[in-house]
Amino acid sequence: MLSKDEIDALIGPGGNFIGDKIKILIVEDSPNINLLYHRGLPDGIFEKRFVANGHDALVSYNEWQPDIIILDIMLPVMTGYSVLKEIRGKFHDMSTTIIMSTSLNKKEDVTLMMKQGIQGYIVKPFSVREIGERILRYYEKIDHDRASAAIIACQRYLEEMARAAFKSETPAKEPPLKEPVEKKEEKAEEKKEEDQNASDKKESAGEKKE
Repeated sequence: MLSKDEIDALIGPGGNFIGDKIKILIVEDSPNINLLYHRGLPDGIFEKRFVANGHDALVSYNEWQPDIIILDIMLPVMTGYSVLKEIRGKFHDMSTTIIMSTSLNKKEDVTLMMKQGIQGYIVKPFSVREIGERILRYYEKIDHDRASAAIIACQRYLEEMARAAFKSETPAKEPPLKEPVEKKEEKAEEKKEEDQNASDKKESAGEKKE
């Protein structure tokens, strides 16, 4: 297990990973869901690749060798379950983190996937702010040290984003309005008149005493 200092050494400014990013293959045919992944997985931590069907998923898996695969169950050409069986059965790969994604009414399908050795599942739709850390928690089962550092990096990234959002929403203080020159001169004249009136009153009072 990495120490805090060792973890900090892997994380740069703004929550960026120093060294190789975590390669994540996202197999999803919905553009809207892909947009959520794109927003929720920081570029400073993840190297992302998107494919939209099961056949392309296997091609990318063989060519790219990702650390993590997000695999939708219902896919065109070849289902997510078939892709999972190929990777775990045909290729005998148990070291790649595989996370299934499913809709709310498909949770029962995950039980079948668990028998094929998946690390976890994601229910769609999901929170953009939470998805990065959730994926990394599943990745932690395979590579604890690297995932632990990435989780901290992800948390720091979200903190930076929250601070930036707060600053952008806080209105800048407007400088005090400078008093127009005409107004200053008007006040100066009023002061002179007040002083003159006070002086006149004193003189008048002095004359009465005499």
